[in-house]
Amino acid sequence: MALASNGRISGALEVYDKVRESGSTVGPKALVSLVEHMESAGQLPRLLQILDELTDTFYWIDGCSRVIVYCVRHKDLRSAFDLLKKLKDAFNDDELAGELLFDKVFSQIAEMEPSGLQLGLDLLQMIKKELKIRPSRKCLNCLC
Repeated sequence: MALASNGRISGALEVYDKVRESGSTVGPKALVSLVEHMESAGQLPRLLQILDELTDTFYWIDGCSRVIVYCVRHKDLRSAFDLLKKLKDAFNDDELAGELLFDKVFSQIAEMEPSGLQLGLDLLQMIKKELKIRPSRKCLNCLC
């Protein structure tokens, strides 16, 4: 949505709500744009609602990765992990795609210094233990 990309997220959300109330649908590019520009804390329920509307796998993966980065930025480890788990299922064993996403998430964590280190270590343990995934060397380097 042009409003979202121009920093007018509240206006974009109003338009989004009106379109939904009218029974129409919002296009996937506009939905991903909304997700991309929602940066303030407390927006996760709204982001998850928007994510649920993305039915095209390509756009869902893009939107989901952006919501994961949002969760990392706002230190919501459990939600980030739950979404990573959904993404792992969506990739259907495409290791390269999964590795790229993990690299993106851990790069975001590296930018959060110094508080991001513990978050990154905790997320790394969850990924290794519960998802049985070994993150790439790049992910590990982000934590150094």
